[in-house]
Amino acid sequence: MVQNLTASSETLSPYVIDSTGMFDISGCAVTLQSGESCEVTMVLNKDKQAITEKKNATIYLGDSLDTQFPISYTIASNNIEVPESGNKESGGSESGGSFGLFSLFALVGLTLRIRKRKT
Repeated sequence: MVQNLTASSETLSPYVIDSTGMFDISGCAVTLQSGESCEVTMVLNKDKQAITEKKNATIYLGDSLDTQFPISYTIASNNIEVPESGNKESGGSESGGSFGLFSLFALVGLTLRIRKRKT
């Protein structure tokens, strides 16, 4: 989520610089008025290629401040153990995952606002 926290309008045209071809970005190619927001979607590995090493890319918002976000995807371990399907001992579940990405885009909005104030 990207939000314009400045007093003026801001035209966005997001794009990604990616030497691997595994990152795709869409959405938010608009002019945001003050207080408006839009959603940027990034997809990693849409072709489901085997990932065996670290992948890097940079998302650019295409705004007047040249706002950019480095993205890194790292393989934590190649030794993955798959639990048996009948295993009931896990005791809990995990969810969340997208919170970090939303926090990142919230910080972008804040950065835009701070930079606009300084100019």
